[in-house]
Amino acid sequence: MRIQPLHSQSELRQAGPAVERTQKPSSIAVQPKREKVTTSDNDDTPGVQQSLYELRLAQPLPPLILSRTPASTLLSSRQHDRLEAAMPALTPATLVLFCTSIICFVVLSVVAGSSMTPWVPLIFVTFVLPLLSAVAFLSLDVLAQLLRNYEFWFISTLNMLNFLGLGLIFGDERAAVCVALCLNVQSVVAIDANYRHFPAAVKSIVVAGPAMLALVVCCAYRLLADSAYPSLSLGGLVLQSRQIVIFTASTLSVFLIKKSYVRQPHLAHAIRSRALCCKREFA
Repeated sequence: MRIQPLHSQSELRQAGPAVERTQKPSSIAVQPKREKVTTSDNDDTPGVQQSLYELRLAQPLPPLILSRTPASTLLSSRQHDRLEAAMPALTPATLVLFCTSIICFVVLSVVAGSSMTPWVPLIFVTFVLPLLSAVAFLSLDVLAQLLRNYEFWFISTLNMLNFLGLGLIFGDERAAVCVALCLNVQSVVAIDANYRHFPAAVKSIVVAGPAMLALVVCCAYRLLADSAYPSLSLGGLVLQSRQIVIFTASTLSVFLIKKSYVRQPHLAHAIRSRALCCKREFA
């Protein structure tokens, strides 16, 4: 925003034609330096230099096209319409699949790695499928605005450090699951751009938040199975991977719980709107 002076009375914006004689718009009295001038509410006070200012945008607001998504960009209009029509039936399935993958990740963390290694590819797939459905309908214009936000980059950095440290703690094939889970959490960070999967995203946060708290407890009490907890040396600084995961996972859990709490009114509004649309269709 910037303040731009108005040099003439003709530049003032009028709401409409005046029927009666109205008072002059209030102005800002600017007192010259080294002069004592008494001001009053009357705009016609002699000896006072007056200036009028108008508050304007420094630059115009960017246009947002919510319908521009990766699916609409990569697919033809006919294929996009088919996918969009199928999403109401696929979204509950992807939500159940995501919750199942979170439970599998918890089991993967506390069960011996040798017995869980054959299940790693299947768990990886259960994480990737919900991610694809969420990324397909991300609004690219809203995502471009999120990239200018400090909170987005801060949480994204914590997310990357969290699963990097967790992958170092696992030190085996289980680290591949950390990559898929990191991308899923990143899609939750960009929940503002995920307007089509908004109700499902909020419900997934309810599951992911306690899972992060469970990860903090497991790392704090060394409950992760077959884990080495290595140290990272950066010059003269030695970082413990366990401490990195505890700090980042606790911060992510607070962020996810906050997102879930803040978005609950929007979720309720979306559910009411959907119920109203269903009533109109069957009426």
